[in-house]
Amino acid sequence: MPCAVVCLLLLLAANCCGSADRKLDASCTYRAAVVEHVQVSTIQQDDAQITMCKNLHVYKMKVIEAAAQNASIVVFPEYGITGTIPAERNVALSWLEEIPQPDDPNYPTPVCIQNKHGALYLACAVQPPAHSYFVFKALQCMAQVYKVMIVANMGEVEYCQPLSSSAATSPVPSLAPSSLTPQSTTAISAGNCPADGRYHFNTNVVFDDYGRLLVRYRKQHLFAEPAFDTPSFSEPGIFTTDFGSFATFTCYDINFYYSSAAVVFQNNISNVAVPINWADALPVSLPLQTFSGWALGTGVNVLAANIRTETQSGSGIFSGISGDMAYVYDVDGTSTELLVADIPCHKQTNRVSKGERLQSNKTEMHKKERKPERENRNTNKKKNSKRNVKSISVTKVIAEKKATSSKYFQNDVLGVLFNFTYLEESSGNLTVCSLDLCCKLDYSAKDALFSGETYALGVYNNLYNTSDNFEDPFWWQVCVLLKCADSPNSNRSTACGQPVYQAKTTFESFKMSGNFWVKFISPSILVDKARSQGKVDLELSPLGEWGFDNQKEVMYSLKGVNDALVSATLQVFEPDKHDSSKGLDVECYCKQV
Repeated sequence: MPCAVVCLLLLLAANCCGSADRKLDASCTYRAAVVEHVQVSTIQQDDAQITMCKNLHVYKMKVIEAAAQNASIVVFPEYGITGTIPAERNVALSWLEEIPQPDDPNYPTPVCIQNKHGALYLACAVQPPAHSYFVFKALQCMAQVYKVMIVANMGEVEYCQPLSSSAATSPVPSLAPSSLTPQSTTAISAGNCPADGRYHFNTNVVFDDYGRLLVRYRKQHLFAEPAFDTPSFSEPGIFTTDFGSFATFTCYDINFYYSSAAVVFQNNISNVAVPINWADALPVSLPLQTFSGWALGTGVNVLAANIRTETQSGSGIFSGISGDMAYVYDVDGTSTELLVADIPCHKQTNRVSKGERLQSNKTEMHKKERKPERENRNTNKKKNSKRNVKSISVTKVIAEKKATSSKYFQNDVLGVLFNFTYLEESSGNLTVCSLDLCCKLDYSAKDALFSGETYALGVYNNLYNTSDNFEDPFWWQVCVLLKCADSPNSNRSTACGQPVYQAKTTFESFKMSGNFWVKFISPSILVDKARSQGKVDLELSPLGEWGFDNQKEVMYSLKGVNDALVSATLQVFEPDKHDSSKGLDVECYCKQV
């Protein structure tokens, strides 16, 4: 279909789509869709082809629905077609397909079968023969028949020639390499070829509205995915459309600067399409928090599509300029849901939020001296390479002046230890530190004595290194104001950092900042719309009620957030090993013990 761009100013219509000046035209929008998918499985979990075909049928119905609403692009979630792939490699193979390189002349144009009403017939309804590429072809035909771009995730196999003699005794693959991509075997013959002669990749594919493959992107950072291999080099996940430049990466990749933010900044990307399988990770990493904050911090549009289960949800269309355009969080939902929104074509260049612009004329923010650029603060890149990264023990942090033993404490948050301090009064200012990161908070709570609730200011500044991601940790910096879980005993500290879904307390004003090291921060505020009325109704607080400034590394609300606060978070993901030799910022009045 045409790019489905809507120009609010008709005089600019001729230049809206495909123009070199498009990124500066705030009146230009395009219509995007994301799908939060409930996976379809069979009684026989090992029946890969039937399971994938059923999921593809749901995909087709959502593509038809999106096309009927004139969407230009549809994004589907990670593992949406396959579900979790078995770890045993020979079993996993039945869930994988070879995927050609974009513009591979050896790959034939698919024959897309339609009925007399024009509806696409999925050939996988019948047991497909080997090498039919039925997943790839089904996605390709959906894009071609319904004239919409598609971003989807699937399992990929690529055959290689092991240099080890162990290949002679390794199990023979149940599927042989296809002749459609004969160059692939020699291209990846290398010393790291697995003994069974094949790589398994977690792969995103992007098709244009003619069904042409634009991108084959292999996930770079795996998160407890034993069925897959990590690619030895990164294929670019970048593509261009009539309505802007795009990048795609997958789920956990967003936590790594060089596989996500650096791609955006270095290539002037305006939009990101991200298939995810992201579990609920309250209080600081719900998918809504992570991807809406990342959009605002980078100034780009983010289309994030998640899997929906009874324990996880969270998909959305997030503008880096205007905030949250459409999103869903519904763990009680039992069906696949389509979200559609019109979002700006262009990229925000100064990364100052809409909230900052709305509120800047009402007050002058506290000015602080800008620190040098990261490159000037980190003078030894080689020593900070990933190979030398080692986790630094999180230590207790106390204030030098007027400190009490109970004022500062530690508690587990998502498998790592955060440092905390309580909000003891209805208003005040606090500081809590971890290594050289200090988080500061000035606040005033509207509800007297916090409506009987406990809030705390927390900080984390270390490798995020748990049993799930120990092979691929990332450096994580977080400042968070959060509600602690209701504690049945007097030990309040054990309740801070646990998942919280309900709250009553609202804040008249607050300002939270941290001396982070990176060039952008990811801000988000999570609220309880129901105000603890017996149901879960978590939402993102809209820009206009609050704002942020990347350069000043501050989040604030001058008039207060209207709904009960569950958490307010600033987080960043470090590109390199942290330089702990710098020591603590003296402004924090903190020391380690």
